[in-house]
Amino acid sequence: MTTYRDCFEAAVCAAIDGVTVLTANTRSARAIQAAAEARLRLHRTAWSSPDVLPYGAFLARLYGDAVVAGEIGLRVLEREQELQLWRQIIERSPSGRELLLTDAAAALASESFRTACEYEIALDSSEMSASSDTRAFSGWATEFRRQLAAHGWTCPALYPRELSPCLSSLELPHQVLVLVAELVAEPTPAQRSFLDALARAGVSVTLSVDDAAEDRGDPLPLGHELGHELGHEFSYEFSYEFNCEADELHGAAQWARQQVESSPGARVGIVIFDLDRKLAQVESAFRGVLHPEHLLGQRGAEAFEIASPRPLADYPVVQCALGLLSLFAAPIDFDTFQATLHSPYLAAPPEAVARFLAGTRKQARRQVSFDDFAQWLHACAGNPLRDLPDLRAALQRLKLGQRPNHGAPGKPASGLLGLEQPPSCWAKIAREILQAFGWPGGVELNSEEFQCTKSWSELFASVASLEALDWRCDFPSFVERLKRAAASRRFKPETLGAPVQIMDLAESEGSVFDALWIAGCSDERWPDWPRHSPLLPMVLLKSAGAPVAGTPQADECIARITRRLLQSAPRIALSLALRGDDEREQRWSPLFAGIGQKGESIVPGPSPAERFAPVDLEAIPDNLAPPLAESELVAGGVWLLQEQSNCPFRAFAVRRLLARELDGPNEAMAPTERGKVIERALQLIWEQLKDKDGLQRPDRAAIVLRAVEEAMASELPRSDDAWSVSFRELELRRNIDLIEKWLEIEAERKPFHVLGHQIEMDLELGGLSLRGRLDRLDEVGDAHVVIDYKTGAADSVSSWHVPRPRRPQLPFYALAMLQQDFDVSGVSFAAIRPGECGFRGLFREKDLLSGKNPAFHSAVALDGTGFDEYTALWAEELDRVAAGFVQGDAAVDPILPLAQNHSPCRHCHLPSLCRVSDAAGEELDGDPEEECDE
Repeated sequence: MTTYRDCFEAAVCAAIDGVTVLTANTRSARAIQAAAEARLRLHRTAWSSPDVLPYGAFLARLYGDAVVAGEIGLRVLEREQELQLWRQIIERSPSGRELLLTDAAAALASESFRTACEYEIALDSSEMSASSDTRAFSGWATEFRRQLAAHGWTCPALYPRELSPCLSSLELPHQVLVLVAELVAEPTPAQRSFLDALARAGVSVTLSVDDAAEDRGDPLPLGHELGHELGHEFSYEFSYEFNCEADELHGAAQWARQQVESSPGARVGIVIFDLDRKLAQVESAFRGVLHPEHLLGQRGAEAFEIASPRPLADYPVVQCALGLLSLFAAPIDFDTFQATLHSPYLAAPPEAVARFLAGTRKQARRQVSFDDFAQWLHACAGNPLRDLPDLRAALQRLKLGQRPNHGAPGKPASGLLGLEQPPSCWAKIAREILQAFGWPGGVELNSEEFQCTKSWSELFASVASLEALDWRCDFPSFVERLKRAAASRRFKPETLGAPVQIMDLAESEGSVFDALWIAGCSDERWPDWPRHSPLLPMVLLKSAGAPVAGTPQADECIARITRRLLQSAPRIALSLALRGDDEREQRWSPLFAGIGQKGESIVPGPSPAERFAPVDLEAIPDNLAPPLAESELVAGGVWLLQEQSNCPFRAFAVRRLLARELDGPNEAMAPTERGKVIERALQLIWEQLKDKDGLQRPDRAAIVLRAVEEAMASELPRSDDAWSVSFRELELRRNIDLIEKWLEIEAERKPFHVLGHQIEMDLELGGLSLRGRLDRLDEVGDAHVVIDYKTGAADSVSSWHVPRPRRPQLPFYALAMLQQDFDVSGVSFAAIRPGECGFRGLFREKDLLSGKNPAFHSAVALDGTGFDEYTALWAEELDRVAAGFVQGDAAVDPILPLAQNHSPCRHCHLPSLCRVSDAAGEELDGDPEEECDE
């Protein structure tokens, strides 16, 4: 009986003998060629390269020869050109005008047309009226053929039809060996016709196919029946069961390590049916088992390789190119902008880029435009820390505004790039942009990166060639087409020859191994019946012999693939996770049930700690930092007190280690910016109104309008784009309405006089000289009230409890004012927030601000202690908190547990540094209620 391994061996021998070998795919061709060259190298010093290539590449080579010989004068459409032609036909058709995803429809139509050509399905037959979809496709295909004939075009799907008449005039190989594609039971009608034409032209054509199931009438063999059919091939097969998919992957990695260690030269294959779904988990599991040294930062020759094609757009070097071009085309999100500038493929120093981005985050919005980028580069010119002269020079070299053939001289780049031009024009500009910014010359490219840039160049040229179809567009549309093309192009670098090859089913075709593990053998994953296009009627597919689910052809297709897998190696392991990632129970596929004996449990290898020699550990207490030196300057003022009181470690990390969170970017305005606008506007308003009587002034509305506009000018600069104008108008109206509602509450207070806003003050506490800025100080009769604006979620007076007040700012301001001989009789939050406006404070007298209005929450005691007595407690507590910071208290000790509302950990950016969640074993419970407005 001829098995799959016999077919592979025959193909290798034929390639050595000079026979042209045709395979199912590129990986299969590379595997056979590598095996043939390895044998030739043992006995010869020089040889002709074996002629092994995929069937499609063989057709393309013959077609090129026919064009050169003058036998064919048709022009072959590139992939992007063919898709564009389908798209134009669909958009202009009555049935396609209502489609939302014309790109997807074009790709489906192209694939359906190829299938129809392979199975010689007549697209103008009466059966094509089976549904509205098939009728529409029939019309599209008719127009597609008409367009090809009218312009003298063709496409790869029509190669066999165009080549067959002229084969006798071409230089053909004497012998051709065809490894029948594993995804079909036999050659398609079009393939069979073309191979017959080759034979008539004098080529000796041989089909290499296993003969295990020549009787097409037999039912699909299942489980042990298939095993009995394969006979001796099952003497080294085992099956393994695991509780979950993570355990299954770890077991596969351990098994692969055992195979490599027992046979250093062995080729080990790992087939995972749903590899695309779990790439990250596979990478993690195999790296942890096969390369534990990576945990120590050591790198060596890779022991495994994941042979799974990915979209070209997912590779970093291509992501950088697309991100840079997208910035010139339209605003992009800040994360993409940041990743593009950080990319090593641009000619810019990484340290300077990091400083540049850190300086721009605060003023950046979620969307970054080309104009924003240019303004930031110009603003940083001359700054030795943040300047990027290489990128500024790149913008100057481009000079998009001085292109006389692209628009009026001096016209902004954004205007020029919005004009409709042929794709070749935009391709030229795109190349200039990439070259100006040094792409991809920032680093020395490795093999994978070089192959990516080569594939990118081919794709770039393909999109640029759309000019042949009279397609014109603006630059954003050109870049969008590039992005879609890169996302749809599947790319896999050439294999590195690692001993462990991890692949999906398609990539495993044409490969043989010394040991093979097949993972995920569940009835949900296998059999995976061949899919068919909804644009082709089922009756036509069945009559043409296509492998449609439920037909003998499909059964034979699945049996052939299963047989091929089980014959790919002398040692086979099958595995199943009894529960999937979604916790659903999984069962063995009927094609694998009962095959092989149940394997023993795979013993896990030594842990990383056991693999390396132990070291002597030194215990260092981490709750105490070095005391603050006399010469050490610490910024933060009153906010340092709040951080130290809430969590000593945060105060140490932020104020002494400078582990500060980066500001921005923001969707429109950050909460801190909105708070500054309100505070500044109120300051300007009260500088004119002065007191309660000023609220009755007839020009109050005009005063509020001018104050809000001036306050917004510093935080939200004017811009001419439509979105910014609309947002600014909405924000202006929102702030005016909010302040008017606040002033109505102020009008209900007892007579008062505003003594000052944003008052600077200094206070010595615990050896620290602290500075603060009081939002507002009011005079009510002979008493004074300290007021702090809150535009976020307001706190209650409980945040001033001692010990460790959560919000010690107002107690700090009260102590500072008392030192200056003010008669401080109350402290209060002024909550200025839609739907939550009001005062919340602690006073010497309950009605110091107002009467019984619900917007005034007044307390005269805290923990049963009156205002004056509690003020003394604040002085002692704040002095103790400040002294703790000076003495180096840096314990990870949040004032409230992580799981509780108002915990300082909820808005902290240091969890990976302090690891409080690991220490406490807690998770956040519910949604955060606080919103920072400082």
